[in-house]
Amino acid sequence: MRKILLPIITILLINFTAQAQLKADTSKIDPSLRGQYQLLLSKSKTLNGYKLVNPSRLSVFWQNVRDSLNTDRKQLVITRKKSRIKEKRSQI
Repeated sequence: MRKILLPIITILLINFTAQAQLKADTSKIDPSLRGQYQLLLSKSKTLNGYKLVNPSRLSVFWQNVRDSLNTDRKQLVITRKKSRIKEKRSQI
């Protein structure tokens, strides 16, 4: 029993230590959409030459894309309003 228990405990301890060291350094991750896309591709697996993307990662990326587009659209509306106001002031 002891001969079996000691190697199992050793393997479990090594496994937990290895998992703790594999965590990514989030400070080096590019927060831009391009950086998020590159991270998505780097974490995807390859099978027969095709990239297999985790659906949950893809949905998070798509949500970020939509948020960025909505932010840009809101900023565009604000900029257009400011431009119209300046045009009206310069015509007066």
